[in-house]
Formats: sequence, structure tokens, C-alpha cells
Amino acid sequence: MSAAESPATARDLRRALRERAPVVHCLTNTVTAGRVADALAAVGAYPVMAEAEEEAGEVAGAADALLLDLGTPTAARWAAMLVAGRSASHAGRPVVVDPVGCGASSWRTAKARELVGAVRPAIVRGGPAEVAALAGIDPGGARLRGVASSGTSPPETERIAREAAAALGATVIVSGATVIVADERRVIRREGAVALLARTVGAGDVLSAIVTACAAVATDRLHAALAGLDLFDGAAAGAARGAAGTGTFWPAFMDALGRADAG
Repeated sequence: MSAAESPATARDLRRALRERAPVVHCLTNTVTAGRVADALAAVGAYPVMAEAEEEAGEVAGAADALLLDLGTPTAARWAAMLVAGRSASHAGRPVVVDPVGCGASSWRTAKARELVGAVRPAIVRGGPAEVAALAGIDPGGARLRGVASSGTSPPETERIAREAAAALGATVIVSGATVIVADERRVIRREGAVALLARTVGAGDVLSAIVTACAAVATDRLHAALAGLDLFDGAAAGAARGAAGTGTFWPAFMDALGRADAG
């Protein structure tokens, strides 16, 4: 499969990840950076986490895709994310934004909106309340508890995804018990999240990173989003079957990600 080809199915994308081994630059949540790096390596990508403003742009321009995770923000991290995002966009690399905690403070919300306005991400992935705050749309019943969203029904989640995709000009993944993937033309609904994921710190950050890796090997962003979800959900379901709780779930999840392949 040549670099110019765009894999069309989840199976093709998993194969492409192994064959191409994309470099994924992550400016990610400091709480979960290790988990994100391990997950990217498990699926066949090369994680790079250069956070200094002085090099973030150069590294992002040379990578195959960029993840901007807005958890644990600081003024220095905002500056580095802006530089990296502009560099990746200029180089034609897909940028994925995870608006962790957007809406939790006016400062974080304003900086997040400034970032996506400058970078124009290919994919945005977050909870209903975060995505609604980022897009500046009505959150309905969606509320933040810490950095977790609560209070939305499946129809409200779908509305938020549709409106956010239109407002942001991006493929949007709105995560919850029901996951909605939407762009300006298409809407896909997914059901049945693994219960242990809700009690596992960093699950959303890892999902965003896997979606970013998939975006590095596909031109259709909705296909990349769905393939990332397939990879993540399949590994989570397999790990949960043998896990005694959250402590045993995570290493089993990493093992399952490492076993995922084109078959």
C-alpha cells in the first residue's frame, strides 16, 4: 500500500498502521502522557512528545499527524500548541484536538477556541459538554463534572455532534455511553462503551491518540475516526472480559492493542 493511497476500511487502516508506522506528535495531558505513548507504540505508531515552543513547530511539521490534548494547560503549553498546530497544518498533516475540560473555566474555553480558530483541526474528540463549549453551541443538558461530561441523552449527543461539525468544519467524535461521529455530511452512532473505561484515567486521551494515528494513514477523516474507535473499543472489550477491575484492565488493554492487526 503506497503512501498516496487512503485505506477505506478499519481492517485496511490497522494494516496501514503496522506497515507505515506513522510518527504521531502529541502535546498531551501531562497526567496521562505515559499511557498515550504506550498505546501509540502498541498500535504500531511512533509517539513523539516535544512540548517546548522552541521545537514544537519543527517536530510537528516533520511528523505524520499531531494531537493537541488540552488537558493540564499552561500559558507555555498554549503557545507550543499554537506553534505546533500551525506548522502541522501548513505541512498538510492532520491535526486532532481533544478539548479536555473546555467549559470548565472562561480562560481555558477562550484559549481553546482561539487555538481551533487558528489551526482548523481535521478531527475533534471530546465529551458532549466539552465539544459544545468549544464550538460555542447550546450544550442542552450536558454538564462538566471535573473533566467528564454528564447529563446528555443520545438525541442530544447527536445534535451536539452535528452542530459542532458544522461550526468547526471538522469531523467530530462526541464520546459517552452513545458515541456519535459526524462531519458536515454524515452521522454514525455507536453504542455499548465498556463500563471499566469510565473508571479508568486517561481512556479518552488514549482514544484521541489512536484516532490521530489512524488519521495519519487515511485521507477520509470520518473513516479514520471510525477505525480508531473500532481499534480502541475492540481492545477494551477484550481486556474487560478477563479483568478483575481497573488495576488489571489497563495492562490487559495494552496487550489487546498490541495484538490488534488486520485480521
